[in-house]
Amino acid sequence: MKKETILRWIIYVGAGLLTLIPLITASSMYFPFITGKAFFFRVIVMLMFGAWSILALYDHRVRPKWSPVAWALAALGGVALIASLLGVNPSDSIWSNFERMMGWITLLHLGLLFITLAHTFRPKHWNYLFYLSLGISVIVAFIGYGQIPDTSRIDSTLGNPIYLAMYTVFHAMLAGFFILYRFRIRLQESKKIWTDWQPYLFGLVGILNLLALYFTRGRGAMLGLLVGLGVALILVAIFERRHVWVRYVATGAVILTVLVGGIFLANRNTDFVQNNDVLSSFANISLNEGTAGARMDIWSVAFEGYAHSPKTILIGWGPGNFNYVFNTYYNPELFDQETWFDRAHNVAIEWLVAAGPLGFLSYLALFVTAIYLIWKRDERRDDEWMELSVLEKSMLTGLVLAYLVQNLFVFDHLVSYWLLAMLLAWIHGRSIHHESLGILTMIKGWFTKDAEWLSSEEAKAWVGTGIGVATLLAVVLINYPGYAQTTTLINALTETENQPGMALETYQAAIDYDAMGTQEARERLINTTQNIVSDNGVDSEIAQQYFTVAQDEIRVQIAEESEDLRHQVFLGQLMMVYGQYDEAVEAFATADEMGNGRKQANILRLAQAQFAAGNPEAAAESYARAYELDTSFDEPAIRYATGLIQIDEQEQADAVLENHFGTTTVNSEYLIKVYLDEEKYEKLIPILELRLQNNQTDIQPYINLASALVRTGRQADAQEVIDRAGQIFPQIEGQEDEVLQQLEDTNPLGS
Repeated sequence: MKKETILRWIIYVGAGLLTLIPLITASSMYFPFITGKAFFFRVIVMLMFGAWSILALYDHRVRPKWSPVAWALAALGGVALIASLLGVNPSDSIWSNFERMMGWITLLHLGLLFITLAHTFRPKHWNYLFYLSLGISVIVAFIGYGQIPDTSRIDSTLGNPIYLAMYTVFHAMLAGFFILYRFRIRLQESKKIWTDWQPYLFGLVGILNLLALYFTRGRGAMLGLLVGLGVALILVAIFERRHVWVRYVATGAVILTVLVGGIFLANRNTDFVQNNDVLSSFANISLNEGTAGARMDIWSVAFEGYAHSPKTILIGWGPGNFNYVFNTYYNPELFDQETWFDRAHNVAIEWLVAAGPLGFLSYLALFVTAIYLIWKRDERRDDEWMELSVLEKSMLTGLVLAYLVQNLFVFDHLVSYWLLAMLLAWIHGRSIHHESLGILTMIKGWFTKDAEWLSSEEAKAWVGTGIGVATLLAVVLINYPGYAQTTTLINALTETENQPGMALETYQAAIDYDAMGTQEARERLINTTQNIVSDNGVDSEIAQQYFTVAQDEIRVQIAEESEDLRHQVFLGQLMMVYGQYDEAVEAFATADEMGNGRKQANILRLAQAQFAAGNPEAAAESYARAYELDTSFDEPAIRYATGLIQIDEQEQADAVLENHFGTTTVNSEYLIKVYLDEEKYEKLIPILELRLQNNQTDIQPYINLASALVRTGRQADAQEVIDRAGQIFPQIEGQEDEVLQQLEDTNPLGS
């Protein structure tokens, strides 16, 4: 077999293996739905690119050529690299972390995949690749169906419903494209459309993917699908000339869609809609509430961060650094959302914040140039790349727009980026056979020329060997440290339960790899250290060793990334658990200052540390500050009231509760604890009565209420509560007097 054939087969097999990415779940790695997919992707792509590089030595036909979409991708990669190097955390921008596995390094691999596929694959290869991906999508969908009894939103093997939603939209529309593709082929061959079995199979694949989409409840992806299909229908209605009846059908479909949408809006409050989880999620969308409201708040934070300085306006904060923006310009209205947002949940806005206007425009240019090339007509096209019909072009345009629209509400991930790279490579591969793209294809490097710059076979062999060795080295150097770190971290987590001493050594080994997951390894070490304290079965010497190592490691992390307040929070939590309250106050105060005093969670932690350090007055002031940032949330109001109670300001505490809840009787663990600590049983009794009213099938609320009544000298009332319990719970029937006596001798409250 010729070496060129072997090299091509390496590329073909590699591309086929990439379609398996959605199915990969690596339980031996930290973030098993993410890391295994990413390492697999990087290794396969690098091997494919190495094979292509050697093949290009021998076959000038596969050497790279330019197109508008190639320029857009190159611009995005170049701008992203500059923004990464100049950003607030270059390491995170380049390498990312285990939770995301993105970074510039992934963008580089996507570019390498684009080059390899676009210049090696011919039409039949693309068809086989897409057919294989469609087949895998069916497997992914059925795995998702199996999750329906156990969850409200399926995610299959992708680990997140929004990831699966994008995957299913892509393949549903791709299946639609191939239905139209088969129609064109049959018409060109003058054969009956309805006797072809393939459109029925593609239709089934599309339906299975749409059904999976339905169970993801991914509103952004569904909206993208609706926009994509709507635009496709409009384009057909406008541009289809060959088959007038198709135009009429498309026009009717557009009108029908508008009518259905209107009917839905008119009936959005009916029982039929409200009792359906998916329909109600659309009907109840509000720009001011829920996830939609949170997205608006996050986008507002993003725009504030973008305007942070002339540097960020020009080149952004660097890819993967949105957490710095979020912490600096935190909006208190986000208190009931996630504590740490590291994505803007809008990819276009995220590129603006990450890489400035050039990054933003380069990202959008991917879609603009793709649509331009889809519709670019050239009669001199290579016969093998047949001109697409209006129907096919419209569906492809809809697919591109569906991808873009859904990305305006979520964030990209490896699987979605892989699908985009594959789609763009196909579009580019079709376009480079155009002869009328002008100057964009005239700008060529020396490596694109037909002339052979390596004349001898021996020279080519030596260069090819060098490329092969460099490829293998790149695979190892790029992937091994991260792979070793993530598997070692999992080993540490596994050893923690039964072998804590050995686990500490394993944690240190994971951290010593100093790879992309070092921060995550340190954070898990701190979490384990906190759990060690509450585990009475762990030797105190081992617990102290954990504390010493964890403290040293988080301080190193702070030194390495001094602008990230998250590390100060972890330090403060560690100090709290080990009774180092003054140090905890210092850490939380630093985090509060770094967050410009806008994040309630940081202030509440600070207040808790201040009280533990013996400064309840300062704690009350901090609680007040957290509450006053946004008075609509319950927890800050309750915590503020507890702070006031701790400094003997009961009347003011009652006023806070009355103003916020309309009552001073609030069922809250925080209030119960502070009333117990302050021995204010008269204030505690109404809360315990409320708890008993809400839960009469458990004996504990009866015991707690009776105990509080005993503490206030109300033995008769306590006896009445215990007698009621005796009528319900056989275990104390006939022993009511003994139970009451035990409550007088001991206080079980809080159990």
